[in-house]
Amino acid sequence: MGTGERSARNRANVGERLWSAAEVSNSIHYHLMDCDKLKKPIKETHSMDGMRRKPQPTDTYKVNIDASFLASSNKGGWGYIARDRDGIFLDGGAGNITRAMSVLHAEAMAALHGLQRAAQLGMPRIILETDAANLGRALTSDDMDLSPEGGIFKIIRSFMESNFVSCNV
Repeated sequence: MGTGERSARNRANVGERLWSAAEVSNSIHYHLMDCDKLKKPIKETHSMDGMRRKPQPTDTYKVNIDASFLASSNKGGWGYIARDRDGIFLDGGAGNITRAMSVLHAEAMAALHGLQRAAQLGMPRIILETDAANLGRALTSDDMDLSPEGGIFKIIRSFMESNFVSCNV
């Protein structure tokens, strides 16, 4: 995520104007186009302490997701980017959410769309990456199944179990 998106999120966290679904969609589209221009694969990644991380197996793919939510209209936007083990862009998508209950619901919709596309593309092993810690917890346990968004969490977990050899969040 670029510094412009971080600044927008920080401004939103202090109560300033949130991005509209169209603005999020446009930003995702811009970044997808930018990723498409990249020719060099990312050969290795480094953690914070400079140690090399072990590369993922060849049939493991990373799906990054994000979403936006505007409480005043209950609308939002979702997006995902799928990459291979070398960080090469493979697919991406974005869309609008016409009715959302919460930001967590919007994040769950982004996860569902990204996972559905990964399954369509035949990706057997997935690493689903989100910046929403609550979503990560909801998709890896049943702790939040009684929440208003609990139904979609159950649907996503069932989808992950039936469509992938492994799916780590």
